[in-house]
Amino acid sequence: MATEMAKKRNRIEVDIQRITAIPFCYPLHAAIAAIEKKSFKHPFTIEQIQEHIAGDNIICKVAMEQAWERGKLIENVVGYIIWVEGKSVWHLDRLAVKPGYRRQGVGSQLLAEFSGARRRPKRSECIVYERALEAQLFLRDHGWRCRADKSLFEHESGETGLLHFERREV
Repeated sequence: MATEMAKKRNRIEVDIQRITAIPFCYPLHAAIAAIEKKSFKHPFTIEQIQEHIAGDNIICKVAMEQAWERGKLIENVVGYIIWVEGKSVWHLDRLAVKPGYRRQGVGSQLLAEFSGARRRPKRSECIVYERALEAQLFLRDHGWRCRADKSLFEHESGETGLLHFERREV
């Protein structure tokens, strides 16, 4: 417990911005792809990110750390969230934070954007790799529950061991 507490850093506040698949946002797509490579075993490429967030009912938001350097505002993408808005269920598709910014509240701020979105249905879901213990604990700390010990889902790569998490509003 003491070592876990020692790992926690101070909370940083970030600016959350919605982005789309338009060319103006392309530099942000590259930043998302860089975070993907450090966060997932099967990361999306820039092209896959652009194609994915261009879809209907897809929301993508980035967490931006802002700092002034030599009189100029510097913005750094430190995390992102992507979700799909269905009629009765919303699917949390991706949430990742740059490794050096984890455990500082960035993921919680991104998840709050999802949870606080208007029109959100009473049920939300997401799929998590069984081996991704940090992600499972993060979701549980934010009120999500695993529907079953093991799910029948299989990744397109053939990898199994995926868990189905959900959150229900009362």
